[in-house]
Amino acid sequence: MRKTYYAVAAIAMAATLSMAGGAMAQYGGSGLSVSSTSVEPGGSITLSGGGFAPNADITITLESDPVTLERTAADSSGFFEETVKIPSGTPPGTHTLKASGRAEGGGTQVLSTQIVLRAAGGASAVGGGELPFTGTDVTLFTAVAAGLAAIGSALWQTGRRRQRVRDE
Repeated sequence: MRKTYYAVAAIAMAATLSMAGGAMAQYGGSGLSVSSTSVEPGGSITLSGGGFAPNADITITLESDPVTLERTAADSSGFFEETVKIPSGTPPGTHTLKASGRAEGGGTQVLSTQIVLRAAGGASAVGGGELPFTGTDVTLFTAVAAGLAAIGSALWQTGRRRQRVRDE
């Protein structure tokens, strides 16, 4: 019976450790991650993404009035990470960042995400705005923890019942 308890504890530990997040916050649902969704003109932002052909040339553009910010290359696994500077003359508001290059399976891949350029002094030119999500979604973790607690409770009660039967 103790082996079962140890197995459940090991599974719980493995599930908890596997859900630990990375250090860089991930924004953007289109495969392009950015270090921040809000920056002032003249500021820098780090972009990363994958799915490109190994060593493919990648062009990073700011799409409001299309401006090429940087040309870089994917690594041998098709991933890139690059820090770009937003031109100081770019007007505040919502803008789209795009990274385009040769796709892993052929053709062209374009990854994109939106950012908000704040006016000088940090005020957003767009009403309201949205705070960046810098944590991790704990829904799955909570569900796994609750399920493991239920399993542990059921095993504990089963062990107590068996002990009572033996004692009688």
